[in-house]
Amino acid sequence: MNISVMSILLRIVIITLLQTPALAVDWPMWRYDAGRTASSPEELPAELHLQWIRQYPAREPVWDDPLNQDLMPLDHFFEPIVLGDTVYIGFNDCDKVVALDLQTGEAKWSFYTDGPIRLPLAGERNRLYFTSDDGNLYCLAADSGQLLWKFESGPIDRRILGNKRLISSWPARGGVVLYDNTVYFAAGIWPFMGTFIYALDAETGRVIWRNEGTGSDYQLQPHNSPAFAGVAPQGAIVALKDRLLIPGGRSVPACFDRHTGEILYYHLARYNKTGGSFVCANEQCFFNHYRDRDTDLYSVQNGEAILKRAGKYPVLSGQVCYTSGDSVTVRDLREPKVERFTLKVDATGDLIRAGSRLYAGGDQQISAVDILPDGTLATAWNTRVPGRIGRLAAANGMLIAVTADGKVMAFGKKRLAVKTFDLRSEPPRPGSAALELAQTILEQTGVREGYALFYGTEKADLLAALALSSDLHIIAVVPPTELADLRLRFDRWHLLGKRVHLLAGMPDTFEAPPYLASLVVLADGAGSWKNTDSRKRLARTVRPYGGKIWVPSGAETMSECLQSDTPTLSVRSFESSVVLSKDGPPPGGAANWTHQYGNIANTVKSDDALVRLPLGVLWFGGNSNLDVLPRHGHGPPEQVVDGRLIIEGIDCISARDVYTGRVLWKVPLDGSDSFGIFYDESYEDAPLKVIYNQEHIPGANARGTNFVATTDSVYVVQGNRCQVLDIATGETKRTFSLPARNGVEPNRWGYIGIVHDLLIAGSDFAAFSRQFPETAPDPADDPQGKRRLFENFDVTASKSLVVMNRQDGSVKWSIDARYGFIHNAVTASDKLLFCLDKLPPGVEKKLRRRGLKVPEDYRMMALDLETGRIVWERNEGIFGSWLSYSEEHDRLLQATRPSRDMVTDETGERMAVYVASTGTCVWDRPIKYNNPPILYHDEIITDRAAYKLATGERKLRLDPVTGEEILWSYSRTYGCNYNIASEHLLSFRSAAAGFYDLFWDSGTGNLGGFKSGCTSNLVAAGGVLNAPDYTRTCQCSYQNQTSLALIHMPELEYWTTNDSTWNRKPIKRLGINLNAPGDRVAADGTLWLDFPSVGGKSPDVPIQLEAPGARTIRRHSLFLKSTGYEWVAASGFVGPIRLAITLTGEEPRKESYTVKLHFAELEGKEPGQRQFDVRLQGEEVLNRFDIAEEARGINIPVVKTFTGIKAEGVLVVECLPSPQSEALPLLCGVEVILED
Repeated sequence: MNISVMSILLRIVIITLLQTPALAVDWPMWRYDAGRTASSPEELPAELHLQWIRQYPAREPVWDDPLNQDLMPLDHFFEPIVLGDTVYIGFNDCDKVVALDLQTGEAKWSFYTDGPIRLPLAGERNRLYFTSDDGNLYCLAADSGQLLWKFESGPIDRRILGNKRLISSWPARGGVVLYDNTVYFAAGIWPFMGTFIYALDAETGRVIWRNEGTGSDYQLQPHNSPAFAGVAPQGAIVALKDRLLIPGGRSVPACFDRHTGEILYYHLARYNKTGGSFVCANEQCFFNHYRDRDTDLYSVQNGEAILKRAGKYPVLSGQVCYTSGDSVTVRDLREPKVERFTLKVDATGDLIRAGSRLYAGGDQQISAVDILPDGTLATAWNTRVPGRIGRLAAANGMLIAVTADGKVMAFGKKRLAVKTFDLRSEPPRPGSAALELAQTILEQTGVREGYALFYGTEKADLLAALALSSDLHIIAVVPPTELADLRLRFDRWHLLGKRVHLLAGMPDTFEAPPYLASLVVLADGAGSWKNTDSRKRLARTVRPYGGKIWVPSGAETMSECLQSDTPTLSVRSFESSVVLSKDGPPPGGAANWTHQYGNIANTVKSDDALVRLPLGVLWFGGNSNLDVLPRHGHGPPEQVVDGRLIIEGIDCISARDVYTGRVLWKVPLDGSDSFGIFYDESYEDAPLKVIYNQEHIPGANARGTNFVATTDSVYVVQGNRCQVLDIATGETKRTFSLPARNGVEPNRWGYIGIVHDLLIAGSDFAAFSRQFPETAPDPADDPQGKRRLFENFDVTASKSLVVMNRQDGSVKWSIDARYGFIHNAVTASDKLLFCLDKLPPGVEKKLRRRGLKVPEDYRMMALDLETGRIVWERNEGIFGSWLSYSEEHDRLLQATRPSRDMVTDETGERMAVYVASTGTCVWDRPIKYNNPPILYHDEIITDRAAYKLATGERKLRLDPVTGEEILWSYSRTYGCNYNIASEHLLSFRSAAAGFYDLFWDSGTGNLGGFKSGCTSNLVAAGGVLNAPDYTRTCQCSYQNQTSLALIHMPELEYWTTNDSTWNRKPIKRLGINLNAPGDRVAADGTLWLDFPSVGGKSPDVPIQLEAPGARTIRRHSLFLKSTGYEWVAASGFVGPIRLAITLTGEEPRKESYTVKLHFAELEGKEPGQRQFDVRLQGEEVLNRFDIAEEARGINIPVVKTFTGIKAEGVLVVECLPSPQSEALPLLCGVEVILED
């Protein structure tokens, strides 16, 4: 072939290539790739025309309040990906993935899951991957929607109510990413419940690695204070060559080694008040959400900040980034502070790159922007679209656009008649018999709202009729054979997920969360409930205080069995059915919490005995903190009565269901009544501003509560009146006025409290600044007004007390104060009202400072509640500002009321105890304390110690290590609320939500992953630990900020720190928990210390470790078989080790010990693969020990016990590999017990 012919052929090839469209490119993940760069090589046609539109309902975001919605826009829009000729989108309402034809918009197939799909999908090689709140990762054939495999991420199959949906306890909200034929995702958003990060083989779903130990890491939280709380994955994961960035939802991301799953860094505390679920990255740097789509820039290498406010969500293309917003700005990432070029174009919705163009989506428009050779930008075209753009994707010659109102649109090269797929609803038409039966069920049970459980076979008509005839949210448990058809039908009816949640299961095996159902419908009768365990599970799901079970006729035996299994159920029979009602509280010791401090007695203690460790989430989300007072205003804590939680907002008061978080009612209030007391002019309604919003003020710490709840009513103060609301409906029943004083109507209602049918009212604030003008704050001394906030003593006491009939408001008697009845010192028994009539300590100090005399005619009184007669009065030694009453011991405690954010000079330095019925002084002692004193049976608990109520002496305890008596004490880390008690624990803020374990005296721990409020809102009542979100205006990067409730879950982990120090006396009992996150006390009383010590303070027992080449391992104990010691066996050392445990710090002598060695096969080794020898004191006690063989399986704890082990001051444990063993030794824990 001559050169001329070759030249002609070459020209033909070049012309052909130039005329051929660029190679089609998919959009296989969120923002195109594993780095979430939003930059694709796809060259779209020069002009694009609308091809088709599909209209779906707008998405309802998972989170409720504005800040969470900004930080975690997980599911605000549909998130399309494109593989070949198909678009895939996930639904967070009807729990499905839909495949659409890219060219025509026609639906190809749908696939349903057991929970909302909130995170973006990913795909490659005809495989589609996605996660769901049901806790699973799904792998489908992309062309057909056939399930290839699914992977359950949680350790056990347990459901909770999360964001108003029934989901896994470990929702999979670490969005899937693909890299090197590996799929990465994460599950669990509550660190104290366990979080799990996975790398799976993309073909088979085989686990490559699993990180399950970081949720309990003891690390610095916001405010640089430590707690047991690691990353809580929420957001689309980013994968790089060697690193994995896990979004922390409300925080900066955590970085893990992509190959091993080892955590590399998580700068939660260092970068407080920034962070969010959005992360995108290249190999050098990553962008992370700040606020309002703005981002901060960090180094991938170490997580250090590079640039604050680096622009709104960017597109990354090599070393160039394009930031979005109302303009597009070009930056070189090597000099990110320099803005290279800015083009005015609306990219407020989304911005992507496809080939040589950027595509910007904004308010009713899409723009194409040319990237010019010199790096500048020029607008090529823009087009109007119906709606605000929220997401763009470019693939295979098409541009996909999603709007905020639920439209999915496709733009392509051809000019075509636009295909429109409108939102169609096929209304259900249940038969008349089904409608009639539904009405019968609703009328007989009286339940028309709340959550319902429905068990039935071939009962679709009845299920639809119940949904149409009520406001119930129904979870229907149906046979697996019916599930697919029912989901299609209820989806067509637009009921699926929104009103009806369909799950496969059988009545005798399906387990719903406790206390969930206001109504249970057993549509098939009693046939499937033949064993006691299933009936008990069923009864446990029924909501206390009025939940109903409806059973059709012919099931009388079932009713009798249910009553026998659960005596708290009452029965009402009808002609065609039986209705069982759970009328009372949960059995076993549930209690209410009323008034500011739990009751009229001011004990600061709940009598609830059901709340004890370990605790797990019962429900979370579903209500907004916009209906709660600002946190720094220290408003009144919630009150909990018979399953209803009452909480106050700036301009409202509302009731919530304790067991589901559902808002029962909300009533507007006059916000001016709280202004200046529970919030002030420093508050700004600006949830996205990172400002110090609402100054700290004493609030209810000083004023006391302005509402009280009873079993039938809520009494809420409004100005000089009290509004009486029906606790069931929120409707106003009555309004009470205070009696006139000398013909003048009081200005304000002060104190409020209730004893039985008596309403105790404070008439007018004492206004000490007017009684003693010389004590009023001088503005000249306080130009910024800071001191006045904490010197407002005027609202801390009332001029007089008025006792009324709480049913009709009639006045029984009243008494005037000489100075003021201090609100925190008004308390009562069944028959007596106790009060202090005096000046607050802060006013007294002001008088002394000015050389003025403090009054000497103070009174402490006991008044007959019915008549107002003075039963006894004391006039000497009157001090402080606090009274509380012990009904159990007939004692009255006098003290002050110190805490953070309290009026000045409330210093805890003295306490006195009196016989309540006579006023006789029992003891009067100097005692230091910084917390309102808690009356706990025969003890007074302060912020760090406890004293005997009978004598005032310090409480002692037995040292769990040496068995000797030591002073009882505890501590907490950072927190601005005060400690409160229940039967089995103290609750408070300790960096994160915190507790002290009173049941085992095991130490201070955390419910890691959220913080409690500046108001003490961790209240044990109704059988649950209530934690309404009292963090409004908080911008701190705690992993979660939402309301939740917790219940006792005995199988969960928990870890503590311990204040006690080893006194070097001989050790009598001790456990060493290798590589554990913290300490814990076992049921037999052994204190297990973490080694090495990483989880805060522990007794400093010297332990020497020689472990050349050994490595650590940590699993979550829920993956192990439950034996009572699975939390010991879940971690350990792998490798040859020599452990020397010091047994005494005194002159050693030879003693005899029982030694228990704890093992578990945590790495999946089969029998014969791991064999090793174990020596105690140099003597071999196990030869060729094989954990898997001994346990007869993996993840099964094994304890080997050896008695009569002689040791002289030191116990030496050695694990040495046996010859030919494939795996190294693995030791989990050592327990040492001194023999008698």
